[in-house]
Amino acid sequence: MVMRGDFRQVLPIVPKGSKSQMISAFIVKSHLWPFTKILQLRQNMRTLNDRDFAEYLMCIGDGIEPTICEDLIQIEAHMAIPWEGKALLHKLIKEIFPNLQSHGWDASYMVERVILTPKNHDVQHLNDIVINQFSGDERILASFDEVEGDTNNLY
Repeated sequence: MVMRGDFRQVLPIVPKGSKSQMISAFIVKSHLWPFTKILQLRQNMRTLNDRDFAEYLMCIGDGIEPTICEDLIQIEAHMAIPWEGKALLHKLIKEIFPNLQSHGWDASYMVERVILTPKNHDVQHLNDIVINQFSGDERILASFDEVEGDTNNLY
């Protein structure tokens, strides 16, 4: 069996579980873990051109970045924008996605940019602002978690 992921970022889902229940369900707590061969990929492909940022991410992931409290780190000043109200969101989007209207369908333009936020409702709010800047009509594409009648679990 092949598993992948950054175990520092991926926690198991325990419906309505406590933090301790999620940690105890973690793969490294499994009786199979001692028999697992670990192959580590150490090069972050998203940070190829920014060695300092790559090292910063590794320090955070390895738990050696200094913390403010038990589990909070101080984001470096040049990476954070102080909150100045909702107008700041539009300023942030213009900074990260300059000329978005003329590059909206350019995959290479889009994959080189990201706005990170820890809360899903903030992600949704930012996505709504960005999506409203695209030209053309909205299209909703539905997805399915399973295929009806697929008794062999092929899909």
